[in-house]
Formats: sequence, C-alpha cells, structure tokens
Amino acid sequence: MDLDASGTLAIAVTPLANLNLAMPVDPAEPIDALIARAVTAADLPRKDFQGNPLPWRLFDGDGTPLDATPAGPAGPGLTLDAEGAAEVIRKRDGWLADLEAQVDSSSRPAGGSPIHARTMLSLVRRTESRAESVRRLEAGLGSTTAPAAAVPLAEAPAPRRWPGRVAGALGGLTLLALCVWTFGGFAWLDRDEPAASDAEEVDGVTHFSELPAEAEGFIGAPGQDDLYTFDAPAGALVRIDMASPRAQIDTELYLHNADDDRVAENDDALGGAGGLNSRIDYEVPETGRYTVHAHALGFNGIGPYVLSIVLIE
Repeated sequence: MDLDASGTLAIAVTPLANLNLAMPVDPAEPIDALIARAVTAADLPRKDFQGNPLPWRLFDGDGTPLDATPAGPAGPGLTLDAEGAAEVIRKRDGWLADLEAQVDSSSRPAGGSPIHARTMLSLVRRTESRAESVRRLEAGLGSTTAPAAAVPLAEAPAPRRWPGRVAGALGGLTLLALCVWTFGGFAWLDRDEPAASDAEEVDGVTHFSELPAEAEGFIGAPGQDDLYTFDAPAGALVRIDMASPRAQIDTELYLHNADDDRVAENDDALGGAGGLNSRIDYEVPETGRYTVHAHALGFNGIGPYVLSIVLIE
C-alpha cells in the first residue's frame, strides 16, 4: 500500500464524488477488513433495498480490483465502489431529505401520508446505514404519522390546515386535487386502514392468513412480479390497492383465481383520478384462494410500494 507519513491511505468513494477518506491502515490488514472499515467510516449502505449485500471493492488507479489478503502494494488513486451503490445512495438520501422536510415543516408534510413515511424508513433501514438519521426521524414523525379516519372519496374533507369556510367554497374537482396533492399522490383516501395481519412467505409467495392485510414491498429490477395470496368466501367484495410513494413507479395489479386464470386487473385507479396507483374491486364468485400479482406497469420500473387487501362488504 502507498501510505503517507502518518500511515494513512487515501481512498475516493466513487458513488460520492466529493468524499475522500484518509484511512489509517496496517499493511498486513486484509483487504476485506479495510473495506468494511471504510464503509463504516463513510456510513455507506451495506445492502440494497431488498436486503442484498452490496459488493463493495477497492480498485487501484488503473481500475484493477485489489483482492489480495493481506493487501499487496497499491498505487495512488484508490477508489471504493460497488455495483448498484450509486442508485441506492441517491434514493436513500432523497427519501431522508423528504422526511427531514416533513419533520421540519410547519404546514403540509412534504413526504405525504404516514404510509409513505413508514415505507421510506423501512427501506432505508434495510441498507444498514444512516441509522442515527432513521432513529431521529422515527421520533420526529411519531406525532405526525397517525392515520386519518377512512372516508368515502367523494366526501373527503379538505386538509385540516384549511379553514372550514374555505373548504366549503371549493368545487368538487378542486377539492379532489387538493386531497391528492396533500396525501402525496395516493388514491387511498377512501380505503379502510388495514390492521396488522399474519403473513407467511413460502417459495417467494406471501400468504395473508386473514384480512384486512397490508404489506410494504420494493420492485428492485425490471420484470419483477411480487405474489400475494389470500382466502376469501363467495360473495365477498374485496378491494386491493397498490400505491407507490411519490409515484416512483407506475403500478399495475393482476388478480388470479385458484385455477390461475386472470379474473381482474388494473393500471390506474379510479379511471386515472388516482394517479399512477392501482385498485381492484372484485366480488368473489366462489370461495377459494386468490393470487395478487403486484408489479410495475410493463414490468419496467424500480421503487417502493404498499399493498393492501380489505373486505369492503
């Protein structure tokens, strides 16, 4: 290793152009131990949003990876990089900035609904980085993320910060636009708030043992199709919602019956009034197990989402 007089090594973090580390090292230290210390020192994400480890590696000035253990000689211009890390950092820091604004704002929360906040914090936590920011935001958001009571969309009140006399003067279309704006683009203003339910994942399929149910997910690659199953009795009216915080993906839902026939699908909820979110209302013709396919429109998109399933009759 090319160490300076103080025994430190200069390392540039590629996904963060303005970050250069001066790492004290022992020439006999294994490369993987040095990388782990550098990742900790820079508070870099150790995993992606699906919980998969990011493959951080050290590279020499000519782009050659340093894999020797212990580290052999290395020229100047060392860099630290991992495939996919730049996108994880960009999204992580963007979500944290949105939540910081929500905590600091005295008016409309910039981050949207409490579902947005829970989803963003959950995804950031999966990266095993920025732990202090997550703890502080969880405490700060505690008083601002209580779910609002579910009401029919047509009867949804204006945001509380508006005086009642102003709300009464607003037209129906203006009121709907304000509601969608205030709640960050979610078309869930009239959904029942799902209670926590038992869920079990087997072979990549999540089964809800009872309804209502809610799950947070993340589309991490083109072509990903997340599967959820539930049991419903004949005659039940089931509502399935899929929404992405701040419309990061254009969602799409398919519903299949026990014979794997597609019986319902939806791209844009409420005929487009729900933005890019998706909703299926389905009257169950016969008792059985049904499968929800949750994905991005055209199976092309990356981002978080929240799925909910409720019985509305």
